[in-house]
Amino acid sequence: MLSVAAYEYHQNKVYMKVQRRILRDTLDPFDMPDERFREMYRLPRSLAVDFLHLIHIHMDGSPAPDIPMTIQFCSVLHFYASGSYQRSVGSDAFASMSQTIVSRCV
Repeated sequence: MLSVAAYEYHQNKVYMKVQRRILRDTLDPFDMPDERFREMYRLPRSLAVDFLHLIHIHMDGSPAPDIPMTIQFCSVLHFYASGSYQRSVGSDAFASMSQTIVSRCV
């Protein structure tokens, strides 16, 4: 009985992880309204896009190659803008990353 419940729990956990990853990869933080973008990241969207292009040109590799660069960049901006912990930044709807990945991105 316990093993069936544990198996179902594990299956549900794996399913939710996949769903969060799909949601993260389809959302684009640059699609939100300008006012909301400035509230979250403390920069105008146009400046953030320019900054992302500058950084992307000079990067050899990505700290998390399976996560889109825009998501990584915005999670770092959100971390610096909020002054919060990496775990809470990673649990944001646009990031959905572990604390370890946020740390690598920062």
